[in-house]
Amino acid sequence: MNDVLYRKYRAATFAEIIGQEHVVSILKSAILNEKASHAYLFAGPRGTGKTSIARLLAKGVNCSNFKEKGDICNNCEECKLINNAEALDVIEMDAASNRGIEEIRNLKETINFLPVTLRKKIYILDEAHMLTKEAFNALLKTLEEPPSHVIFILATTEPNKIPLTVLSRVQRFDLTLASSIELVKKLAFIVQKEGFRSDPKALESIFKLSGGSFRDAESLLGKVMVNSTDKFIGEKEVASSLGLLETELLNNFIFSLLRGDYEGCMHNLAKITAASVNLSYFIEQLIKILKDLLVNAVNKSSTEFSVTSIIKLINAVFELKTEVKDFSDKEAIIQIFVIKYLHNNSVTTLEQNNTAQVKKTISARVISSTDVKTGPENDQVARFIAKCGEVSLRLKTALFDCIISLHEKVLLIKNPYKHTLAYLSKSEVLEIITKIARELFGDDLTLDLALLENINSKKSPEQREIEIEEVVTSKSEVKDDKILDNSELVESILLIS
Repeated sequence: MNDVLYRKYRAATFAEIIGQEHVVSILKSAILNEKASHAYLFAGPRGTGKTSIARLLAKGVNCSNFKEKGDICNNCEECKLINNAEALDVIEMDAASNRGIEEIRNLKETINFLPVTLRKKIYILDEAHMLTKEAFNALLKTLEEPPSHVIFILATTEPNKIPLTVLSRVQRFDLTLASSIELVKKLAFIVQKEGFRSDPKALESIFKLSGGSFRDAESLLGKVMVNSTDKFIGEKEVASSLGLLETELLNNFIFSLLRGDYEGCMHNLAKITAASVNLSYFIEQLIKILKDLLVNAVNKSSTEFSVTSIIKLINAVFELKTEVKDFSDKEAIIQIFVIKYLHNNSVTTLEQNNTAQVKKTISARVISSTDVKTGPENDQVARFIAKCGEVSLRLKTALFDCIISLHEKVLLIKNPYKHTLAYLSKSEVLEIITKIARELFGDDLTLDLALLENINSKKSPEQREIEIEEVVTSKSEVKDDKILDNSELVESILLIS
């Protein structure tokens, strides 16, 4: 393999183009009927054959035997010149490095010259979207009415950046990524030509990593071939050559994340980082497994994980995919991803548990204001408020709005304002209140929060229940800045008296 595979096996005729039949049939018909347009735009993702088809078009309109054979012959003098890159009349420009108005002006100066050896002079502008606005403006008139011996071919991965004034002057063709069947067939053909054997599953793995790009897939295949000792391409060879992980290890890692198993995550993470994983491929593998899990969950063929939990992890993986480009320390970014996900998941779980407990307590006690007095009831309660004020002035202020009473071993805190009750229901606030109350009144004290109904309220019981629900909802929307594992605390203090 003296030449890279995607160059060595680049399509030499229209018949060899795979997966772009809708484009090929129109171009061949235009050439046969001598109705080729003056300007084309080939748009599509990388590795879909934009430049290859542009070169075939250049050969097709100049091939002496095209009408006779119905395709490019590759034997006439014109085809040989283009194949050997010796045709002076086929000019390829990389618009990414020749994007200014001066380059376009220089191009325009050569357009009126007749072809040297070919019938048509072909200008191929790769990555055309990189041209500046001034360069496009300079090209417009020429692009609209070029000399009869000139054909422009623009290729781009980002057609949305091509000005509308240019799009209206060209024939546009959108190229698509290859399907699994198309690309695996091409890879199998190359493997055979190179004297190798292959496992179809291994070629399928290469397709998935390439994302449907012929060039990427052929580059990956070349890398695996170099690393193969017995001229066999199997899943093991693909994994070792491209830095992939075993499916079992990935499954264990994902299951540990979904279960919130910190120790399991760290154990599997150590194996992953020790394997010198290619982070890009690692993320692609994660997405593939999660996609299968999601489908199973939706179809209810797997009940262990919910659709919501799988979608949450998928969103986190997509965030990781956008972040990895800015980091060189791959091990660190994976560790950060794991800890961040477990942190967010644990906080959400705790908030859900706390919300359920608070809702249970609040719903159980809607007290009429005619049954209680206002203000602190005694010196013990006043001392309790003062102690809380030493920790948080906001907490002290909130407690002054409450009616607080001590009934045997239960501290009852009542308040008519749902926003105040939502604040007091926050996990860190509950922790402070409980700690101070137990220091003053005994370790076996329990806490009871209650919504105090305003004496003048004319709201129905159903409306009051809606208010209670809003209290719980507002509490659940609070975003904590740190993890407070207070699940046991909440269970012990939020008891219904």
